[in-house]
Amino acid sequence: MENVSMDDVAEFYQSFQGKGYNWVSILCPEGTGLVFPGAGKLASYGKLDKEGRLTDDIYWSIIYDETVGTFKEFKHTQQPVTQARSDNILMNTALIEAPVVNGFNQRIGTRAYITLPQEILLEVVSLEDVTEFYWSFQGKGYNWVSIICPEGTGLVFGGAGPMASYGKVDELGRMDGDTHWVIIYDETIGNFRGLKF
Repeated sequence: MENVSMDDVAEFYQSFQGKGYNWVSILCPEGTGLVFPGAGKLASYGKLDKEGRLTDDIYWSIIYDETVGTFKEFKHTQQPVTQARSDNILMNTALIEAPVVNGFNQRIGTRAYITLPQEILLEVVSLEDVTEFYWSFQGKGYNWVSIICPEGTGLVFGGAGPMASYGKVDELGRMDGDTHWVIIYDETIGNFRGLKF
């Protein structure tokens, strides 16, 4: 990756936008690589599995900055483990794990989700609640994490990473159609914030 510039990565990123990939990987023979979970704006470099997905070992991350039209460094900060607040409904709702399988019904990973009414997600849950929920599943190796609403919508953390998209979701808790809005973890404020398209 030493000879690849941020502008090179930005051009590559633009080449696969709108193609509906679950993730996009740049594989290195050494077993490492750069992965775009959900083919989105955040990419992380680290150890990969045989499917070209990140393992728990992430060395660094970059994120596309639309204001300058290229990628920049995204720092992963360590959040201290704290006891769940009693008023955070996300932390007090059971997180359910489910297998991720390929077309041959072979297990290739794990996803996780909680179920919550759309009205609660949109009108009661705060960005602080989402931040606490996000830190609760870091390092667990999920392919994605979803807050699924019975109405057919939900909030999805692609690659279980620091960016989440809200919109229509499928039966597996993945984005399925139009994205209504996106939030991203901002290490400068230690909280999630809205991200403009």
